[in-house]
Amino acid sequence: IIRINDLGELAQCYFEELPVDLDSDPDVATSVNHIVRIDAKLYDDSDKLLTSFSQKFFYSNCRSTIDNAYSYLGFLSRHRKRKVRLDQSLSVGYFARGQKTGVGVYYKQGGVAKWAEFQLADARNDDSLTIRNVSPDTVLSNLKLYVQADDVTINDLFYYIIYLKHDGNVVDAIQFDIDTRYFSAISHFVFYNCFGVPDTLYFTGKDERSSELVGTYAMIQREYRKVSTEYNIYHGINTGFINETLRDCVEDLVNSSRVHLYDTSGLGEQVTITEVDFQESKPRTEPVNVRLKFRLASDCQRRFSRDNTIDLKIFDHTFGDTFE
Repeated sequence: IIRINDLGELAQCYFEELPVDLDSDPDVATSVNHIVRIDAKLYDDSDKLLTSFSQKFFYSNCRSTIDNAYSYLGFLSRHRKRKVRLDQSLSVGYFARGQKTGVGVYYKQGGVAKWAEFQLADARNDDSLTIRNVSPDTVLSNLKLYVQADDVTINDLFYYIIYLKHDGNVVDAIQFDIDTRYFSAISHFVFYNCFGVPDTLYFTGKDERSSELVGTYAMIQREYRKVSTEYNIYHGINTGFINETLRDCVEDLVNSSRVHLYDTSGLGEQVTITEVDFQESKPRTEPVNVRLKFRLASDCQRRFSRDNTIDLKIFDHTFGDTFE
């Protein structure tokens, strides 16, 4: 009996890493070879072939169970229905096996609620992992492309559904409900989910910041001086109350090999999660709150913004003194 261990470690070397910042073009789908096949042959000492085998590996950040992975046609996502923000970066991933991607949008136009449904041009059949940008602004671009809706703005979207069709049947769907509630603090994160597909989460809890100064000191020319300085700002945020699905997504976030902040200007700095606090009891029915602590991944990274406009009007500068 010959037992071969850790073939997955060998396959890991040949996987490509998906880009986190996806193409915003509504008709572009990113495809990456996230399946590696290892073929092996065993010979005896006289070069006689004894046996052979073939093993397929599907990339994942962890060991994940999918029934019939070789023929799985659905989305590589934990979500079936989720709340999203209008400025949120969103994507869906699936193994390309001849599925067609469809979009259904419930929106308002001219004060009237309408429903539009269309299919995107995509029918690859090469088993590659296909990622498509389904952010609200991208869905709106698709809506204007396929339907006469040039006067519709992003604020007119109520919700939309992304679905996969195979042989004329819908095999999977995810509903995205637009969340327009106001929160005093929102933290967006971009990361890889358990399948290695880019995903995003936003947290609405308070962002508490603390700093830590680490230095190396030495006697130089008979003076006690600092040789190096490391000043880190740590962010402690709360997820707010979340359900079981989002709780599992937080675990994906913690285990992700890359985590970025995200805001209205696009992909932000890469961060490193340093602490996580899961406090829960089983069984439970109430939502759970998770606390995360993170810092910027790169050292000595500072934001710099300065207003360089100068007003040369005398009255503007003397207004306060004039009426004092």
